[in-house]
Amino acid sequence: MDGALGFNTFEKQDKVLVGLNGGMDATVTVRILQEQGFAVQAALVHFAGMADDAVETAQNAAKALDVTLHVIEAADTAADELLKFQLLMQTADKLDCRFISTGHYARVEQDADECRLCAPEHAECDQTALLEVLPQEILARLILPLGEFDKESVQEIAQDIGCAE
Repeated sequence: MDGALGFNTFEKQDKVLVGLNGGMDATVTVRILQEQGFAVQAALVHFAGMADDAVETAQNAAKALDVTLHVIEAADTAADELLKFQLLMQTADKLDCRFISTGHYARVEQDADECRLCAPEHAECDQTALLEVLPQEILARLILPLGEFDKESVQEIAQDIGCAE
């Protein structure tokens, strides 16, 4: 059965942990995954030195999306992509979440031997360079729904759910 946004749903409700910073892309990612039938939880990797309102922004987004937010404190001051994904994976394991997800514009393709990071459908949004450091064990569990959308479509979904920036 199709969800309210017209996305196909999965038969089995898998758990996914979404990196949520409260921004439009991450917020739309949560909504897409909810509509696809995933049991969604959210996590903010809070690096030392981040803006004081980062946690509050993520909490407000999580509340609006009706998901639980887990704040992961990272002592590092640099927002390192690999560390962020490692912390998301550790938290996902503790929460028994099969998958992790973020609001990055990229795609992961999987064949029998390996997972490959691929450019999104719309090249103007390409964020694969940010994710090139990710190892196979992370790529194998990573869902990137925005890789199928252009920025305008994501903005339209955001407006439909009341979270446009």
